[in-house]
Amino acid sequence: MKGGFNKRDPINTVRIHQHPPVLEIFTRHNWMGYFEKLRGYDDELAQDFALSLIPLTRTHATAVVRGLSIELTPELISRITILPLGLPWRTEDKGNNQTAKKKLFLEGEEPIEDKNGVRRASLPYPWNEVSYHLIKCISCEARYSVAYGYHCRLLEELRFGAEKPLHQRLNIPYFLLKSLIDRSMKVQEGNYQHLAHHGLIRIIIEDGLQNLRIPVTWEIFRDMPAEEDIRFLTYDRSPTISEKDEEETETYEEEAERDEEEIDGEEEEEKEKGSDEETKEDVKEETNKHDEDLEGEEEEKDKGENGNGKEEVEDKEESPRVSPKPTEKEAEIALTALSTPFNKSVVGVKVRLRTRFP
Repeated sequence: MKGGFNKRDPINTVRIHQHPPVLEIFTRHNWMGYFEKLRGYDDELAQDFALSLIPLTRTHATAVVRGLSIELTPELISRITILPLGLPWRTEDKGNNQTAKKKLFLEGEEPIEDKNGVRRASLPYPWNEVSYHLIKCISCEARYSVAYGYHCRLLEELRFGAEKPLHQRLNIPYFLLKSLIDRSMKVQEGNYQHLAHHGLIRIIIEDGLQNLRIPVTWEIFRDMPAEEDIRFLTYDRSPTISEKDEEETETYEEEAERDEEEIDGEEEEEKEKGSDEETKEDVKEETNKHDEDLEGEEEEKDKGENGNGKEEVEDKEESPRVSPKPTEKEAEIALTALSTPFNKSVVGVKVRLRTRFP
C-alpha cells in the first residue's frame, strides 16, 4: 500500500458524548446521525474506491470497486448520511468565509487569527471542541490547530443558524461529495497522502452492498481478494456503469438491426400477401374457366341431344313408308279392276286401295 493515511474519520462518538453541549449542538442540527454511522473503515478498500472514482461533474461521479457499481450524487450522500440537503456552497468563496468569521464571535471574545483562519485553541468553549469534530469528520483535515475560513462558515451557521429552515442551511452532503471527488483526483495523480473520508467510503459501499440481489455484509466484501467480482459471489450479473454504456450502444445497434429486420419482414409480408392475392385470382380465374367449360359442355350436350332427336325425326320423315304386302285375293281384285270398265264396285276398291297404297 502506497503512502500514509492520516485523515481517517473517527470510529465512534465517544468524544462527542463526553461534551454534552457539543452533543446538543450536533443533535439540534441533525448531524449526529452521520457521526454515529462512522464506525470503521478499511484502508485498502478506501484506496481502491478513490482510484476507481470517475467524476462526471463537480457533484456527480461513479465508482466500481470489485464489481460493485456505485453512482454518487448529493442525494445519495444525503440519504445514507441522514444529513439534510441545503444550499450548495464553495469552500473557496473567501468573501463569505471572511464575513462568517467576523459574525462568529461575540463581543468580548478575542480569537487569535491565522493567515488561513483562526487558531482553534482560541475559540470559546464549546466551539473549540465543535471545530475539532468539523475538521475530523467533515473536512477530514490532517491538522487540527487551525479552523479555516470555511470552518468558520460552518461554525457561524451552527452557532446562529439553528432557526433557519433546512433548505436555507449549508448543504453538507454537497460539500462531502465535492471533497471526496477532489481528494480522489489527487490520489489518482499519485498523492496518496490526500486519501480521506475513509468512514464515508465505507457507508457508501455498505449501501451498495445492501442493494445487491443477494445483500452482502461489509466484512465479507472487505475480506474478498481485490481481483474478485462481487457479482459472481451473489449471482448478480447486473451490469456495472461502464458495462451499461456498452450495453446502451449494443442496444441501440440491436434496435437498429431489429428495425431493419422488421422493415424487411413487412416487405416480405407484402410480397407474400401480393403473391397470395395473385394466387387467389389465378385460382378464381381457373375456377371460372372450369365452370364455363362445364357449362359449355352441358350446352353442347343439350344441343347434341336435341340434334339427334331432330335427325331421328327427319330420318323418320325421309324414310319411305313400307306398306304391308297385299293378299292374293286383293291382288286379283286389283287386276280385275284395272281390266274392267268403271263401275261403282271398282270405285270402292280404288278407294280402299288408295287408303292402303299411297
